[in-house]
Amino acid sequence: MKFLARKVNTIFIMLGNSCNLNCVYCLQHPLVHHQIAQKKINPDIYDFIKEVSEENNGNICRLHFYGGEPLLYYNQIKEIVKNTKDIPDIKYSIITNGKLLTDDKVEFFNKYDFQVAISWDGKNVLKTRHFDVFNPKNPLRRRIMRIDNLTVTGVISSEVYPIELLESMQEIVDEYYKLNNKYCMFNCDEVFDTGFEDNCRYIIDDLDLDRVYSEMTELTNNFIKTFSENKDNSNKFDLKLIYIRQLINQINYFLENMDKVLNKSLCKCTNGYNVLNMDLNGNLYKCHNTSEEAATIYDDYTTYLSSILQSDTTKERMHTRCKDCPVVGLCAGGCKLITDEVLDKSYCNFKKAMYYPILECLQKYGETLNG
Repeated sequence: MKFLARKVNTIFIMLGNSCNLNCVYCLQHPLVHHQIAQKKINPDIYDFIKEVSEENNGNICRLHFYGGEPLLYYNQIKEIVKNTKDIPDIKYSIITNGKLLTDDKVEFFNKYDFQVAISWDGKNVLKTRHFDVFNPKNPLRRRIMRIDNLTVTGVISSEVYPIELLESMQEIVDEYYKLNNKYCMFNCDEVFDTGFEDNCRYIIDDLDLDRVYSEMTELTNNFIKTFSENKDNSNKFDLKLIYIRQLINQINYFLENMDKVLNKSLCKCTNGYNVLNMDLNGNLYKCHNTSEEAATIYDDYTTYLSSILQSDTTKERMHTRCKDCPVVGLCAGGCKLITDEVLDKSYCNFKKAMYYPILECLQKYGETLNG
């Protein structure tokens, strides 16, 4: 064995930091201090990927192509796929803004069974991304709808609130079903501050938390009403119902594994542990949104893990500020990249506005059942 041993389910292939858009909420703007793009690919990364796959004992390891905007590095993507496609149990995925998508790229992604995530913020996307790949007049929409394994992913912020994001995504999901006789996937994230510049701070500072709380209450009550009336299957892919169901499943997991979650030592995203972040030269990073190297594929595991653990404050948080928080089961200590100052200023209040209504509505529903 030449490289560090690790049970890994995902390797983020960090292609480079360049991007063709300038999204106001981009996490990387404050975190990336130098370019990481390599003109040539270190061939040793292929041996490393092969070893990781062999260590997984038949479990899937996903190569997730990441930027910046990864389609700027399409030639490198093709080269990596060419040199890894015969490695057992390797799957491919990519997250892209989609602006550079062409018919030949769609064919390539379909040929190699890529899970393709398109970043999009619904009908208000021009306010956050300044470009709309799903504009009906744009041929990009037609191309995206031809992707075999599609995910639409958006970010809830002061410009995009939960209900309007889900309703916008529903339109895309329904159209995709009509064209392909299957549903695409979806994902909703929440914006958080990694050090926004003054001209971008409004994206989180102007968040109407009362509106967030109200919308999450409405969504949860709608789910409870549908469930209690045995209408849960009336619409098999109602994003509003599925979104709340996913969060309730996380709550159930927490209740069943409370001690395990409260005593966890590692960040929820498992970045640096089950998820590796590797550039084309074989350097490893604590997170794919940074430019700070932690080690290389040639380092021994102790050296690598020591570097990763130095930046992970999850254990400390879980035993201090988070242990008595009502939404800890959904937040799980938050992102390891942000400071206590950010937690106090915006992060925790936003999470509570998002998640506390679910707990509150479920509690009220339980009380009605108990008389």
